[in-house]
Amino acid sequence: MSYSIANPPASNGRRYHVVYVKDPDAVQAFVINWEPMLASGDTVTVATSTAYEHGSVDTTTTEIVVDSTAIVGLTTSTVLSAGLEHSLYDIKIHVTTAAGLEDDRTILIQCLHK
Repeated sequence: MSYSIANPPASNGRRYHVVYVKDPDAVQAFVINWEPMLASGDTVTVATSTAYEHGSVDTTTTEIVVDSTAIVGLTTSTVLSAGLEHSLYDIKIHVTTAAGLEDDRTILIQCLHK
């Protein structure tokens, strides 16, 4: 199962419109479509994903795992596993484009057994 995230909110101020639910036992992909944020002809060339406990900047104590981040056309796919039941996590996806522009999106994940 994967979530397709067409236009997530900007990371500034860490305001969230949607909380995505992930089972702690599941391995799930979260896909962001960057096309609406890119200039015509620009592409994503580098993408990284970082997991944090919600509201923290410490990446060393999080139970959720970023297994991989891939660029697929104008989208990025971040695969997550693990996580602690009832915990909230911020997943920050940072991209660099061919034009040298950089942008972030942060998604909020809640771990709940489904």
